[in-house]
Amino acid sequence: MATFVAAFAVADLIGPPILVASRSEFALALFLGTFAAQIGLLAIWAVLRPQRWVVRLPVTLAYAALFYTMLIMGMTVAEPFGPEWPEVARTYLFLPLVFLAVQSPLWILRIGGGYRIVRADPEKDLSPTGSRQFHLQHLFVATGVVAVSLGLASLGVSEEGDLAGTVTWGPLLLVCLACAGWSAFSTLPCLWAGLVARHKRTSTVVMAVYVLGMTAAALAIASASARGSPPGDAVGVFLLFHVGLVGVMLGVLHAIRHWGYVLRGSGRPVRKG
Repeated sequence: MATFVAAFAVADLIGPPILVASRSEFALALFLGTFAAQIGLLAIWAVLRPQRWVVRLPVTLAYAALFYTMLIMGMTVAEPFGPEWPEVARTYLFLPLVFLAVQSPLWILRIGGGYRIVRADPEKDLSPTGSRQFHLQHLFVATGVVAVSLGLASLGVSEEGDLAGTVTWGPLLLVCLACAGWSAFSTLPCLWAGLVARHKRTSTVVMAVYVLGMTAAALAIASASARGSPPGDAVGVFLLFHVGLVGVMLGVLHAIRHWGYVLRGSGRPVRKG
């Protein structure tokens, strides 16, 4: 994990200056897909790893803040006269709420099916009996985490939408909804292909076809929103974004499986990869 964190942090720092120098929208799409994959992987760790939530949630949120900070620093190096730091600092208040939105489909998977990422070692069977049970203390914890996230976000939200640089609840909630939808359509298929599917080649082919389907769906949504055909470059932009997103996430999950981890639900036997 430390290796991946270090590599992603360095990539986020040096990526923006390279993109500004190249002035390529296709490279930008690939980079954004890679950054989105980082947040998706952090969400997977936050929800599905077997450690206690008091460890998982703060650590993964800290890593998300680290990646975001490195990205901002890289953008500052690339464009020294960009947004003022007070404006940028205010966006950190929205990070916990947005990160929870990314996690939401994965929490449904964990609570509904008791799924966790565990060692594929039958001799050290960490049986997830009761992992699907949602106790009253879990409800209190979930309520508290959501309340804190909303409270922090409220500090950065302005009720007056006519001021430049302000953020209102409407756009923020739309961003959270979009992040939850993106997470459902990216992290869940990658989890299946990386940690569940028996045949790596077959699952990779399936995910390649899935990337094409995601690209077609994004183009259709863009066309409907713009009420017209998107530019010809949009095909390459959306395709490279999804290639970066799925490729990085799937590559890391394959590495995790190689190291002996699997996705396991309640009552399911452990199968080595």
